[in-house]
Amino acid sequence: MYKWCSYCQSFLGEFEPRNDYQLSHGICPSCKARLHTHGADLISRSKILKGFFTSIRSDLLERKNREPNLLLQQAREIGVTPLNLLAGAMQPLLYEIAQLQASGQLSIQHEHEFSLMIEGIFHEIKKERSDMFDSKLPESRKILIACADGNYHSFGPRLIQESLLEDGFSVTCIFPSLPFEDIIAASNNISAHIIGISVATEAQTEDILSRWTNYMKTNSPKNSRHLILGGLGISQDRKELPVHTSVHPGSLSQLKILIEALIESERTA
Repeated sequence: MYKWCSYCQSFLGEFEPRNDYQLSHGICPSCKARLHTHGADLISRSKILKGFFTSIRSDLLERKNREPNLLLQQAREIGVTPLNLLAGAMQPLLYEIAQLQASGQLSIQHEHEFSLMIEGIFHEIKKERSDMFDSKLPESRKILIACADGNYHSFGPRLIQESLLEDGFSVTCIFPSLPFEDIIAASNNISAHIIGISVATEAQTEDILSRWTNYMKTNSPKNSRHLILGGLGISQDRKELPVHTSVHPGSLSQLKILIEALIESERTA
């Protein structure tokens, strides 16, 4: 379930049930505080947001793909940032179109056309931002993101990469798939102390956790990495995790809070 603030057009995150790709509307704390004085205006904005997303979905299902630069311009005009557009609108549509294709209701060509439009949006975002890689960044702000071996869904990792780059992190993203040992080697090569791995199935989750546990047994806490698991293969509610392991909390803003907390914890250790 993908939740938006109905009033300010900010994406609030992904929530359970995670296999439900519908858009839901709520209210962020800031808008909730303003609702009693700006109620009419906020309600009007929520209708604009709903109409925009409905029109995008209709066009895509009818194979009327919009030019990425024009779509980003339309989103900005109603206060939706490029990353929020990807996370809160394009991502659930990507899942929905994949399901429709798998059930025979849409063609493979239809899915590929949509994927090309997504590629175009990522391209436009990269064109608009300057190169934020900084080799002088502290190692604690260097992050590696990768897809687990057998996971070929790269949308989420790439979205997270772009979001963290905006916040001044140095982020290397490897996709679509990499064995665990190669992920560790890559993290060593760039001196990344935080590793994010996207898992698509429970089997991938169990494999990664098993290998991570063995890795931690042979590495002292001082020299170890911190692992963050995300994707459809792991639940946010999972309680039993190895040391130095976290689960993606469900939204980009919460993920950044988690990473900053990990960095601060390492700094004061």
